[in-house]
Amino acid sequence: MVAEKYYDTLIKITEIMDEKGRGMDEKEKSGIIYIRNEPEYYTIGTRYYDEEIAKYLDEVVDDWTGEESTLKKKSKKRSKKQDKIEEIYYLWKLHLPQ
Repeated sequence: MVAEKYYDTLIKITEIMDEKGRGMDEKEKSGIIYIRNEPEYYTIGTRYYDEEIAKYLDEVVDDWTGEESTLKKKSKKRSKKQDKIEEIYYLWKLHLPQ
């Protein structure tokens, strides 16, 4: 659980990631496609990498990492399980103090 004093910071981070993480595609409803709270870090997945997100994290978070990852999604055109689409996205791991 994130400490209360970091809650506002986390809200601001997600707002920026939601806006910048969708890239240039105006049709996307949200830039954030994945959120998970682990005991030692908070992971947020965005559709795209954005330098402004990285700069903001450098300013407000003491320790963070980022990496490309893939997400396998079921194809909307076919219902067979073997028809999976791999989508590349960016994972941001934020190490927030407890």
